[in-house]
Amino acid sequence: MNPTSHPPVLYFVDDEPDILAGLRQILHKERKRWNLHFFAESKQALRAMQSIPPDIVVSDMRMPRMDGATLLAEVKLRFPECLRFVLSGEASESLSLRAVPLAHQWMSKPCSRATLVTSIDRALQVMQHLRSPSLRAWVAANEGLPAAPHAYQGVQKALQAPEADLDSVSHWIEQDPGLAARVLQITNSSFFGPRQSVVRVRDAVTMIGLRLLGQVVLAAEIVQVFGQGSRRVGRILLRAQQVADLSRRMAAELELDPHRAWTAGLLHEVGAMLVAQNQPTSKSTALSQDEQTAVGGALLQSWGLPLEIVETASFYHRPSALPHQTVSLLGIVHLADGIVRASELDASYLSNHDLQAFTARWQAHWEGQPPSAAA
Repeated sequence: MNPTSHPPVLYFVDDEPDILAGLRQILHKERKRWNLHFFAESKQALRAMQSIPPDIVVSDMRMPRMDGATLLAEVKLRFPECLRFVLSGEASESLSLRAVPLAHQWMSKPCSRATLVTSIDRALQVMQHLRSPSLRAWVAANEGLPAAPHAYQGVQKALQAPEADLDSVSHWIEQDPGLAARVLQITNSSFFGPRQSVVRVRDAVTMIGLRLLGQVVLAAEIVQVFGQGSRRVGRILLRAQQVADLSRRMAAELELDPHRAWTAGLLHEVGAMLVAQNQPTSKSTALSQDEQTAVGGALLQSWGLPLEIVETASFYHRPSALPHQTVSLLGIVHLADGIVRASELDASYLSNHDLQAFTARWQAHWEGQPPSAAA
């Protein structure tokens, strides 16, 4: 939210009058909590944002003159701290791909009031966590947050190109032999579990899928960058890799996306890694766990990661702080992290989602592994 006490500012942009009217109606009760703005044209919305900067922008994709992907790109450039949502029906594959690196969250039409309001409330809680005074002080003391890894930026840019497809993106990756090797390594790991060895980058990209590719590349870069850090950073990275693998397996059992769970698990302690890298001595413990998770969430939000990945890095240690309708990646990573660390779990979250037996079984499974697997 805005650093002041003013209500959060939300913009809804859709060229269909009936859709805008429906949004006005279902959000009527939220007017006292939120400063709501509705526009049928992207350019009109952008002009209004210059006077009243947005906290969240919710946009349709298929619109005349300026489509949703172009609008979100402009919002990202002008208001980098703003969260960007897509609320759309069917969109072309090329338009959808252009929006993948730009949208923190994607919701499909029709969208119920409960889903929309809960999603926005969760996003605003994450934003409030990421704008704490202690985080701003740490960022200022460390001269800002680091830019996203070069390869990740490159893939995101390639995905935004109007002609983006399997061939063009695969060709871009092949220009960097190191990156190509890391993508192939992940594709041939248990993460994807291919039936036979994958040796061509194009085959790897086909298996990963263009929508997930950016996150896989970022994961590979995170391992590469932090794997060269101090021993303390290395220990955190090893634990994150273990949490990622356990999250993947637990998610598969609960019929959640195992690949996204793996990414969320690998990135969930990126804040602790960054703090330890910047302060390699015991001073790195000067920030509380809450503050370190805020660093991680702010970093991933600034890089444009999906909101579910950002909120996992921000609240994996206390998932009940956010409203939950169902078990999410945040909850899965919380369980996996607690099992790997052998630390106390969020009893309220487990009880609300009836996960006690599920958790106990996975704890017993983890404790039965060889001692070298625990961190």
